[in-house]
Amino acid sequence: MQPTREQIGWWVKQAQHEMEVAESNFRAGYYDATALMCHQAAEKMLKALYMTVKQMEAPKTHVLPMLATAVGAPDEVLAVVGTLAEDYLTSRYPDTVGGVPYEQYESADAQRRLEAVGTVARWVLGELSRQQT
Repeated sequence: MQPTREQIGWWVKQAQHEMEVAESNFRAGYYDATALMCHQAAEKMLKALYMTVKQMEAPKTHVLPMLATAVGAPDEVLAVVGTLAEDYLTSRYPDTVGGVPYEQYESADAQRRLEAVGTVARWVLGELSRQQT
């Protein structure tokens, strides 16, 4: 089924909310949660663009590099989604880091994730704007 402009907007709006949640978690010192929300926001942004470009529902995946490649992301975006991709598991599961996930993240790590999702969001929003004109 072809997604509507309204449905695509839902994905963007949720991604923007998750970016705000990431910022809030960062200010509170929850750096693992910051990383996870950055991953989630980037995923939703990429899925919104996927639905726009492919005119079909986005795949049920959390693999950011695959989504970014599918929508023709430039090297700058591909580089940052690689960083964010790791956080889907490492920010949540002890067995993926051999310890407590929240203890693995520091302020600088979370700041890099915020910058990365900002890069993804700016690119996606620019592409969505071009697609709608």
